[in-house]
Amino acid sequence: MALKPVTFNKDKLYFSFLILFFIGGLIRIFRHEMWLDETEPWLLARDSASFAEMLYNKRYEGHPALWYSILFIITRFTTNVSVMQILHVFIMTGFVYLFLKSPFNFYFKILFCLGYFIFYEYLILSRLYAPGLLLTACLCYLYQHKNKNPLLLSPLLFLLAQTNLFGLIFTCGFLLLLTYEHLSKPAVPGNRQFGTTILGFSLVSAGILLAIYSMIPPADTYFAAGWNFRWEMENILKVLGALWTGFVPFPIIYVEFWNYNIIQSVNYRATLGIIIYILTLSYFFRSPKVLLLYLFLTTSILSFFYIKFFGTTRHHGHLFMAFIFCLWLLPAVKNPFAGSHSFFTQKSIRHWGIYLILFINISAGVFASAIDWVYPFAPNKQASIFLKQFRYEYILVAQDNFHTSSVSAYLNKLIYFPKLKKFGSFYQLAYRDKKEITSTETIQAGFNLQKRLKKPVIVILNEKLEAFKSFKNLKEVYITDGSILGKPVYHLYLISNN
Repeated sequence: MALKPVTFNKDKLYFSFLILFFIGGLIRIFRHEMWLDETEPWLLARDSASFAEMLYNKRYEGHPALWYSILFIITRFTTNVSVMQILHVFIMTGFVYLFLKSPFNFYFKILFCLGYFIFYEYLILSRLYAPGLLLTACLCYLYQHKNKNPLLLSPLLFLLAQTNLFGLIFTCGFLLLLTYEHLSKPAVPGNRQFGTTILGFSLVSAGILLAIYSMIPPADTYFAAGWNFRWEMENILKVLGALWTGFVPFPIIYVEFWNYNIIQSVNYRATLGIIIYILTLSYFFRSPKVLLLYLFLTTSILSFFYIKFFGTTRHHGHLFMAFIFCLWLLPAVKNPFAGSHSFFTQKSIRHWGIYLILFINISAGVFASAIDWVYPFAPNKQASIFLKQFRYEYILVAQDNFHTSSVSAYLNKLIYFPKLKKFGSFYQLAYRDKKEITSTETIQAGFNLQKRLKKPVIVILNEKLEAFKSFKNLKEVYITDGSILGKPVYHLYLISNN
């Protein structure tokens, strides 16, 4: 009797993968220690009394307001920062759900979803990039199914523009693509869609202008404040290297791996980046409109890296996302990855090149996840767990309002910052907040506060106080371990009468 070939139900496989992705994400986020960029939006939302105050407080952020607005609504009901992490996993699971419905083959979908960016960077670190990926996936899904109703696409494009700079660039790219298609169609007398098209275009244009306005920081910001329009070969090579780090984010084999690429040479990264770019461009030569979109997205992102802010691996990864989204938009019959086993039946060097990139991304994602599981990503959660052991009321003082803001998120407690001479939580990238304060000055401020309020004070310093034994009623009570971020290492000191 002949044996029947084993068949697999792909829908069940996809569903099982989605459930495992979600559960794995939940397990890993609670093992991850959030750092300042993750908790900053939460603190801005939590400690703003009104939506208008939140918008005012976030003026130094340089980002549109969608993620902050979502968190503002959530913080009206809870102050548990873990809720933000759970929401983030839901958002990325939604992205994976839509990507599993894309025209790519089974292997491509699984490999991509297990890569560094989807499996680690944009999943475990709770940032505003996840909503942008989800909304872009929604647009690709609708485009894939020929649903181009302006009344459906325009609200999504409006929201996408409010996620982050890359979401804004993707919005402009989609608008360019849809405009190209609209102008390419022959005019139809009495077309009733003209009014809805104008309405949709107006809504998206308003969203673009609103996003740009909300990203402009005050004049006294110190973060990425200048513009670089000088023609410098060193910077050109550096930016071209972002194509390499965006597509091949394999880090150095070290605990402090984050934002470091295994290829350290700028010249090598630039050369490899150019090779990858040429390889990816070749996929769109037969589809001029998608080629135009890919060129627009990549040149816009690279131009931003050059003239404004070079960024790090998480920013460079949007070049890889642009490539994936543009592949998604290719007509199914022209998609080189369409079909269940197309790659394995085609002997194409460029296909092997893309799959090699996916396998390297998986290696990078597994490595990053393993290191994040074993070692603390940042010292803030360690310090917070220790501080939760104190059963009596105390005042928390911190030398630095930049890094230690995450402690406030974990403890749901305001911190006194001596250099600002006030209690607070979130930081602002203003020159007035940049001034430094010494460890001794911080300790002295703690003593003054303890004397005035008659309560124990715990001081968080970014370095060890060498002469702390010379202070009466001062005791070093805790030191955080080293972390993936490297610095700072917190030293906690207790000030009390006993």
